[in-house]
Amino acid sequence: MRISEDSAQRLVVQDQSTWITALCFIAAAFILIVPVIAGEGFVNIWLALLLVGFGLAFLRSSTAEFDKATQVCTFSKRTVIKRSRIRIPFSDIRDVKLEVEPLNSSAQQPNYQLSLATPSGMIPLSDAYEPNQDRQDQIRKAILEAVGRQELLEHQADPVRALVEQGRIVDAVALLRKRDHLDLTTARQRVAEMQNAGRPS
Repeated sequence: MRISEDSAQRLVVQDQSTWITALCFIAAAFILIVPVIAGEGFVNIWLALLLVGFGLAFLRSSTAEFDKATQVCTFSKRTVIKRSRIRIPFSDIRDVKLEVEPLNSSAQQPNYQLSLATPSGMIPLSDAYEPNQDRQDQIRKAILEAVGRQELLEHQADPVRALVEQGRIVDAVALLRKRDHLDLTTARQRVAEMQNAGRPS
């Protein structure tokens, strides 16, 4: 995910997952061309077509355009077989959340995804999660400034706290251990403190 335009008129955030498609197309071309060069003609055509189909299935993009004049976000998603487009007034964007991918024991670092928090629910701005939290934080900051929610910038997006709020306690402990290099007991205590702080007195 990246910012492709940030001007006085609009902010445009784009996400494209093309690398899997590119790899599949290259592999398909290799499977077709090498036998031809070796004089064997076209062989393994079905395997090449399967790779092309697999690559097309992963070809997707999304664009969020925040028009500062009309105060409307136009969010479009595109795949090979489907296109969708929704318009979200800035007044409906309550926050931009940094969501964490469900963790597993083999993950070296957490992956993140930005979502718009609206009255109708969360709207993910990308299909994939990315490991670079700093870049996600920069995009979040740009969106909040564009939609006039600068007051939310005071609250740094803390993925551990977000996991606690979602009730994903095991993921919160695991992320805290990896991020801050804590032992299990200390991480559990800190997460418990976050839980207690979030409860009404």
